[in-house]
Amino acid sequence: MIKILKLGNGEEIVGEYVPSSNNVTLRKPMTIVYRFHPLSSFPTVKLVKYMLFSKDELFTFSSLDIVNLTDARESFADYYKHVVEVLGDEADKNIDNELKEAIIVDKTAKNKFYESLLEQMPTPKNAN
Repeated sequence: MIKILKLGNGEEIVGEYVPSSNNVTLRKPMTIVYRFHPLSSFPTVKLVKYMLFSKDELFTFSSLDIVNLTDARESFADYYKHVVEVLGDEADKNIDNELKEAIIVDKTAKNKFYESLLEQMPTPKNAN
């Protein structure tokens, strides 16, 4: 069953409900992001993986942090399932690749910077 929960901080999360005691556990939760356009009375919606860099698939939310918990409309549940299916493991692989590439780019930039500094430094004259 696909549930939507609203947290005390205003964040809305959608995910597959996993029964647990006293708390709410969601599998593959996604944050609901609304975009409002000045010429439209209805917002566009996109789903973003909750805690994008976590390797976990299950997330437990404290009942104290939840303002509301509801069943998702069938059409929205279908949309959520579609997004999860389309993203699949490819999204995680893409994130991992981008992070690895960022490290390489950062190291390369630092090396070039240090080499540039070394080239600009005066060399000591021979002490003989």
